[in-house]
Order: sequence, then structure tokens, then C-alpha cells
Amino acid sequence: MKRERFMQAQNFENSNIIRITSQVLPIWKVLLSWIGMIAVFFLYQQITHWLLGPVLFTVGMVGILGYQYGFSSLRKFFGPMKSGTKRWIGGYLVLSFVFSLGIVLVFMPSASSHVSTEELNKLPLLDFLLIMGGMTFSLIGEEVLVAILAFPVFGYLNQLSRFKKSAFFLSSVFSSLIFGLAHLQVYDWDWFQCLVVIGLGRIFYNYAWRKSDSLWAGFWVHTINNWISFGISYMDISKLH
Repeated sequence: MKRERFMQAQNFENSNIIRITSQVLPIWKVLLSWIGMIAVFFLYQQITHWLLGPVLFTVGMVGILGYQYGFSSLRKFFGPMKSGTKRWIGGYLVLSFVFSLGIVLVFMPSASSHVSTEELNKLPLLDFLLIMGGMTFSLIGEEVLVAILAFPVFGYLNQLSRFKKSAFFLSSVFSSLIFGLAHLQVYDWDWFQCLVVIGLGRIFYNYAWRKSDSLWAGFWVHTINNWISFGISYMDISKLH
């Protein structure tokens, strides 16, 4: 039984995500969906409410992904994780942490912090938890934003024999770098941190999708990462004095 589950987890090409996104979307549809994605993202930045913004952002992104591949595909993209793959969430989380922390320690020990971190740290615990709850909901939208970018690029590259084996990796790099760029403003325009630490560091989230055949896997890795990072900052030892 264990071997059967292991083999099922390795059979990437039969997964819903790979099967659905292997189709080539019309270029006009890709560009239109990306324009919509940018519009939703900028609208989200204008909404300051701790819950309304994340809800509208996530609903908008999910709607755009449904537009790309058909709304019936959403049930498959957000289906249950494959049996035997939940344990990999911890593995991809560790890999993401090791990669990001290693880059920071070696290249940029004075990395910029999220501009909202200081504000979060000043909040009472209940308010902090509410803000983190809204932020966690928005992570669903962030995972979908990356998928909106990655899936069409994967579909195009997967049709080319020279890129077929590297199509998922290359589409993950592309989408992750764009994801990193979206954080420039909140990280004080620190290009290296946004592109390398945040951007390339989230490639492991994409592989969590592929391993589990569900966008939920990337969401959980992303969520745990954020709660650990912001939680450690909020529970700064200086507050104990």
C-alpha cells in the first residue's frame, strides 16, 4: 500500500494540474487575464480594511484563474492533496527556509524588513491575530496570482521539445520573480531581497503544487512560513523586558 501511494505521488504527468495546464491558451486570453490580475492587485493595495481587501483580492484572482482554464477546473486545482504527499509540505517549507536564510546570511545580513512589520509588532495580541488572519486569507490569492502567471507559460514551454523537461521549472522561476517584484514597495524597493530571497525562495511552493496536485499545498507552505516569520518578529525577546 505504501509503495502504491509513493508511485501515485511520483506520477506527475497524470496529475490534474499538469494535465490541465499542458493545454496552450490563446495569447490574447493570457494577456487579458494578466491585465485583469494587475488591476485586481492594484485595487487590493488601495483597500486598507484587514478582511475586505484580502477577500476581494482572493475572489478576484480565483475568478481570473477560472476564466483562464474554465471554472470547472477550479475544483481540480483546489482538490485534496494526493495521498502520501502531505509530509512533503514540511520538506518544502524547510527547503524554502534554508534557501532564503542562506542567501540572507551570505549576501545581505542587513536585509530590509516588511514595512508593516513594525506596525504589526506594536499591536495588541488580538489585533495582531486578526491582521494575520486576514493576511493568511490573502495568501490563497497570492498562490493563485502565481498560478495565473505560471500555468500559461508552462503550457507554451511544454509544447517545445527542448524545454519539455524544464518547462515546469522555468515557468516557476518566471512566476516567482514576478511574485517577488510585487513585494518591492513593502520591502523598501530592495530588489535583491524581493527577486532572490522572496521570489526564488517561493519556487518550492510551486513544486509543492506539483507534488500534491493541489494549490492548497503551496498555500500551507506559504502560510506556515509567514506565521513563523511574523510570529518570531512579534514575539521579540525585547518585549519580555
